Amino acid sequence: MAREDPAPSGEVGGGEGYDRTVSPEEADVVVSTREELLSALDGGSKTIYVATTRSST
Repeated sequence: MAREDPAPSGEVGGGEGYDRTVSPEEADVVVSTREELLSALDGGSKTIYVATTRSST
């Protein structure tokens, strides 16, 4: 995996107040599992949308 800073500001994305969000359609790849995320990171994708699922527990 890449070890360089992904953005000059050091922002990786997300969190309260983060305003640089993208839609799934704007992302290079959409992932929903850990394995898909690791594959996207290993593949060099620049913009990864992490889809979440809600569980009722």
